[in-house]
Amino acid sequence: GKVLWQRTWRGTEWRISALPLGGYVKIAGEQLEEGEEPEPDSLFAKSPLERAFIAFAGPAVNLVLPILVLMVFLMGRGHTYTLPIIGSVNVGSAAANAGLKEGDRIVEIDGEAIKSWNDLSGHIGPAAGRSINLVVRRGTRLKRIVAEPDSRLVPDPLGGQTRRGMLGISANPRGPVVLVTTECGLKSYDEVLEIDGKAVGSFTELWRGLRGNRHLLKVRRYPPRKAGQPLDREAAETLEVTWIRPMDGTLGFVYPELTIEGVKEGSSAAKAGLQAGDRIESAGGLAIRTWSELNQVLENADDMTANVRVRRGKEARTVSLSLKKRMVSAELRTEREIFEHGIITSTFIRSPQMETETLGIFSATAMATVQCYNFVGTMIEGLRRMVTGSVPLSQIGGPLMLYDIGKEASRSWDQFWWWLLLLSLNLGLMNLLPIPVLDGGLIMISLVEIIRRRPLSLEARARANQVGLILVLGLMSLAIINDVFRFLR
Repeated sequence: GKVLWQRTWRGTEWRISALPLGGYVKIAGEQLEEGEEPEPDSLFAKSPLERAFIAFAGPAVNLVLPILVLMVFLMGRGHTYTLPIIGSVNVGSAAANAGLKEGDRIVEIDGEAIKSWNDLSGHIGPAAGRSINLVVRRGTRLKRIVAEPDSRLVPDPLGGQTRRGMLGISANPRGPVVLVTTECGLKSYDEVLEIDGKAVGSFTELWRGLRGNRHLLKVRRYPPRKAGQPLDREAAETLEVTWIRPMDGTLGFVYPELTIEGVKEGSSAAKAGLQAGDRIESAGGLAIRTWSELNQVLENADDMTANVRVRRGKEARTVSLSLKKRMVSAELRTEREIFEHGIITSTFIRSPQMETETLGIFSATAMATVQCYNFVGTMIEGLRRMVTGSVPLSQIGGPLMLYDIGKEASRSWDQFWWWLLLLSLNLGLMNLLPIPVLDGGLIMISLVEIIRRRPLSLEARARANQVGLILVLGLMSLAIINDVFRFLR
């Protein structure tokens, strides 16, 4: 567009044009004609190594900027992380078999200190099928435990599945919410806050705390809700009730999570004859306590199908349940693949224990660098999956997706900086692809000239640039076509 403002400073011309659709840099002498001698300060007057460094400078800024942004955030807000304290243990899992218990804090694995849940996951994931040595703090004592993580298929950040080691533990404690089975003074979905004035933090603490035949409980009672909807804390009332142990000697209630609240029409669960009120007891021959355990059993079963034992009143029966693939709408007008059984569920877990530490400039820079490195690694894996076809090319977006990203970024300053970080990393990575007309293409050509020890002909460069331009225009066309389909969908 028309130049509105320009200024030359230290040999570089700076401009603002009438259509500021983006920023770009035009390097002096980039378009060299046949027989034309490069000017002393132009691009092709430089050595191939210097040209490679010049081309790398732009993407380098895109890759370094997010590190600086993240560093400032970490220094200002500190680093908040989940403590490696076990909130719940799956029945029959590797952790249960090894003797790990709720409330254990894992302090060491194979001689390496464990500070956060991420540290814990990083050690367990690659250890599928081999023994690991853990040191846990149980109360005031340290205990040594040997465990062998199971090999499980789990979802990955790109919407696919990956196999990794799993102990069968969670940082989230099961909340002290009850499903009444026998008259005991409570109502279904009451959340117990205190037993005889002592605070209750989990369902396990509730179960252990009811040792007598009568206790005074402080509970949070929720109003009725639709199937699958969360408990409405704002509309709840807090009251005291007397719990009385039923004549059959049970607690009079169970943990409510594996009780089916509803079934989606036409789903695997509906075809199996499941209905609201049914309670799942086991899957694939394994006793389970949570929906997460059910999903893991199905994900790792042949054809994602397993026999599930269900209790309806006093009657127990076994049905075949499967996970079925379905495409659902995702953010930025995209679609993602999910696997579901069709059971309408609710979870009643509590938040894990967290901690925030203050970081100095060096520790914040190191942590920001590691996190950005991991982001770039995920982006590279996404590109690899697009090339191999395991991720559809429909995920590529153009101007409409950028507009949607802008809307997301405008919701809050946190969203703004988050999207700036991701877009800058993505731009830096894409520009480093070895495609002529991109910075990575110039780096590649410079490296070829270094290896050959002589420059490429102008004709060879021109042909390479034509190929690169066709690839880039093809990618842009695909992005715009995808945008059109997203808009019409």
